Order: sequence, then C-alpha cells, then structure tokens
Amino acid sequence: MLEIKKLEDLNNSINQSKYEVEDKIVLIDTESLLFNPENFYSLSNIDTLMESIKVNGLIEPIIISEDLVVISGHRRLKACIELNLKEIACRFGKFQNNLYSSIALIEANAQRIKTKDERDKEICLKKEYYTRLKEENPELNININKLLAEEYKISIGTVKRASHEAVKNEETEYTINDVLNSLKKQKEKLINNIDIQIINQAIEMIEGEAIKDD
Repeated sequence: MLEIKKLEDLNNSINQSKYEVEDKIVLIDTESLLFNPENFYSLSNIDTLMESIKVNGLIEPIIISEDLVVISGHRRLKACIELNLKEIACRFGKFQNNLYSSIALIEANAQRIKTKDERDKEICLKKEYYTRLKEENPELNININKLLAEEYKISIGTVKRASHEAVKNEETEYTINDVLNSLKKQKEKLINNIDIQIINQAIEMIEGEAIKDD
C-alpha cells in the first residue's frame, strides 16, 4: 500500500497518471469557451488584469478541457471577453474522468488569496474528491483530514468545521433561492389579489438580504 504523507505526494501521484496538460498552445474563438459551472472562485477585481492583457497580451494561456470548458483561467477569460478579444491562447488538458478535472480546477487556484468562504468550500470539495480517490485507488493510504490540516496550516478540528460551514452555507443559499422562487410564483398567481403588496415586500426583503450576503 502506498502511504501518502503529504498533499504534494498525492498531487504528484495524480498528475503523473490521471491528467496532463499539453505543451502546444492553440488559438480558440472566445465565444466557444465555456466557464466551468464547478468554479466557485470570485471573478471580480479584473481591472489590473485587463490592463496587463492590453499592454502585454495574454502571457499565460488558459487551460481547457477537450469540450472547451475552462479548468484554469476564469478571470483571464472574463478579462478577454471584456476587452472584446476574438481569440484566446489555450492549452488542452486531458483527464481520465470528471473527478480529475475537478481536482485540477482546485489545484489551479492553489496560489490565489481566498476568502474564508472560498477556503471552506475548497476544503469541503477536497475532502469529497480525495475520498472518491481513495475508493478508486485502494493502494493509497490517505489520512485526508491530516493532509488538509498540514496544507492549510490549520488544526484538524478547523478542517472539520470548515467542511461543516461550507455545507451549511450551501444549504442556506439553496433555501433562500427556493423561498424567493416560490414567492415569485405566488406573485404571478396572485397578481389581481390584495396580497400582492405583502408578497412584493417579502421579495424585496429577501433580495436585500441576498445582496448583503454577496
């Protein structure tokens, strides 16, 4: 059994056998590229990036899957779209399955400064991915909580709390969206009813809270 003592060992074992990025750079129509629905990292504050691309061009190509979904470079893609660039330099990544493209997306953002919510979400997803990785590769001996604690320089207890907070935030967001959608449907049904004012007030209140959370 292969014992994994640090996250770098695990990532190296994945990279060598489960996915690779081609060296060849190709130009892809900007309109053909797709933002990854799994990406949860912020795409804000791209003004400096846009200015750099205007002056120097796109220095680091975007990494995409074979179906043109972005794995690394969502902010770069957004900046290029804002600059109305017709083509973007890309490199193709080849992945054994969706698990490894999901891991690659997170690893591509390893160096970025993250909010607490982004860090918690990242830890939660890594626990899920590495659990699946253990199931697919029984020869790997992985203590996931310990590895994540060492990577993020936090306690194992904090790793567990971060996962819990990420799940709770997802459930809260889902609940708010459900309530909001339900109220909007009621508004359509009660368009000629006096209760419409109450429904409108409830919608405004929930939308206001959602904006605060953002």
